[in-house]
Amino acid sequence: MSPYKLFIVAAILAIFGLGGYLYFSTPQPEPNYAAYIEPDPVTITAEDCLPEEEYDPVEEVCFVEYICESDEECAKVEEELISLGYIIDPYLEGELTISSDNTRSGEEVPAEELLVLYVVEENALSASSTFPVSEEVQGLQDDSSSHAALWDFVKAIIPLSYLKTIAYFEIFTDGVDGTLAAVARDIEDSKLWTLSLDPVDSFEKGSLNGVVLPFSLIHEFGHIVTLHENQIVLNASLLNASEETAEQKNAEARSKCEPLYFVYGEGCARLDSYVNTFYQRFWKELAPRIAEIEAIEDDEEYFVALETFYLENKNAFVTEYAATNVEEDIAESFATFILAEQPTGKGLRDQKVLFFYNYPELVSLRDTLRARLARSL
Repeated sequence: MSPYKLFIVAAILAIFGLGGYLYFSTPQPEPNYAAYIEPDPVTITAEDCLPEEEYDPVEEVCFVEYICESDEECAKVEEELISLGYIIDPYLEGELTISSDNTRSGEEVPAEELLVLYVVEENALSASSTFPVSEEVQGLQDDSSSHAALWDFVKAIIPLSYLKTIAYFEIFTDGVDGTLAAVARDIEDSKLWTLSLDPVDSFEKGSLNGVVLPFSLIHEFGHIVTLHENQIVLNASLLNASEETAEQKNAEARSKCEPLYFVYGEGCARLDSYVNTFYQRFWKELAPRIAEIEAIEDDEEYFVALETFYLENKNAFVTEYAATNVEEDIAESFATFILAEQPTGKGLRDQKVLFFYNYPELVSLRDTLRARLARSL
């Protein structure tokens, strides 16, 4: 999810959030950018396992034990569990692209309508707030069973260590083939997140869409993993910045962050964080070019420049959307890491996927997610 979307969703929640309160920030001390510590990675523990799963303390994965009567039966079960190519292949081959969650989408899309905002308590949907909606989407707002089905899918996939950081679950829509999913930090507690899903694109013929929903969820989960509080030195003055002061505050914070990667609207990446390491290895030389593109004010000119940038560096990105910026590149590469088989090539796009195999905790996370997706779809 782009930094623009993060800012806008946070602003929407600030104005229309649960209870309809307006939030006002007080001056916050600047974080000490010199005081970097190595990120403490989130690992899979027994607490993360679902009731039907067992925990392997050596591999640090949650799994379901299958008892097979023959080698052939075991091989078939294993193939079913690991074959998720039907989800990722359409994206890698360019047949599908993740619905842009960048406000500069370059396309005419229906206005986004917020339908319901649920509070998440102990990983269950609790109190909810509804919003004034058009007559056309009233049925979507009232369809609480679909909302519950979507949340059940989220709970079935995301490990508890990360799931408990989701404080709000938002149902919204912008029509068919618009934005399917988004995440945004909670403006009151930056350790927490709001996860948003569009039921229009999440369902197909009355059932959960087995391709676009899991891909979009894993992509957004990639943002939560790579922008987790243990990965970023969060800056409260940026998270609460007004539209008038945001650009100046971010520019000042960015200058203090260099040479580490700066996450717009959030803060400075920790030295050994996933996103800073990814940036230093794959994006540092491209940074001046992408900064020039992002500075273009005219939307049409911006998208022409972005497409040109992608075509000139096509072999460096797993998808076209990955060329948007560092955060989207690492999220798309993370989704490919989770859903695709381990690449064997030496090209840059393959190296970005292989990047995640350097982290044992992410390999364990991959094993758990893949098994859960295979059982849930």
